[in-house]
Amino acid sequence: MKILSIDWDYFINCSASDRAVLFPDGGNERLGIAMSNYVWASRYGYEERLEKIKSRSQDIDKLKKIIEKNKDAYLYVCADSHQHLGEFILNPDMEKKVKEDLTIVNIDHHHDMFGIGKELNCGNWLNKVLEKYPETKVKWIRNEDSDTTKFVGEDSTNIEDADDIYDVIYICRSFIWSPPHLDKEFGVLNRFIAKRAAFTLFRQDIANRWDDDFKKDVKFNRVVAENMRKSMEKIAVEKSEG
Repeated sequence: MKILSIDWDYFINCSASDRAVLFPDGGNERLGIAMSNYVWASRYGYEERLEKIKSRSQDIDKLKKIIEKNKDAYLYVCADSHQHLGEFILNPDMEKKVKEDLTIVNIDHHHDMFGIGKELNCGNWLNKVLEKYPETKVKWIRNEDSDTTKFVGEDSTNIEDADDIYDVIYICRSFIWSPPHLDKEFGVLNRFIAKRAAFTLFRQDIANRWDDDFKKDVKFNRVVAENMRKSMEKIAVEKSEG
């Protein structure tokens, strides 16, 4: 079984250092959507450059060409976390299909082989799969500045190296690692893939976070940030004059 795994965070045109500064702490999906939205709105308020981040349209177009060749892919799966792909593969009902010949091509900013916790999560799902199926072939399509520490397998920084025919296509948004203002673009890609799969096994309802309520929260946080900046400048002036 060949699985094409796609994480939207790969397509975010943002350096690893900026991700570390601008995105919520450590990619902790345990925050949940509601709390992560609160954190994201705060980050937009204090870092206006966050909204200027774009997706890499050229790589998205290259992925679409690969998807076009996979119009007969049997399964299409969409979720908000990579954890669900681990759950899918490790499901006992899948054992006969994957134990003899499993190949995973993972298009992702992260390799997801981190030893984070005992429970299955977005950062260790691939480790968990390899623990059960050590003969699994893994190819990681990564960014130039992705952290390669602890990765084991074949890797490439060219998305065209993912060109193949697949049985399963999986895509996730990774809400902690993807800025909400790019949700609309994720939705477009998601629908493009969904229309070309023969069968949809699971499709999580992934709402566009960049709505009017979220924008109001961002605006409020920008006012707070500006008032704080002015207060700090006033204190600095008073200290220099005193």
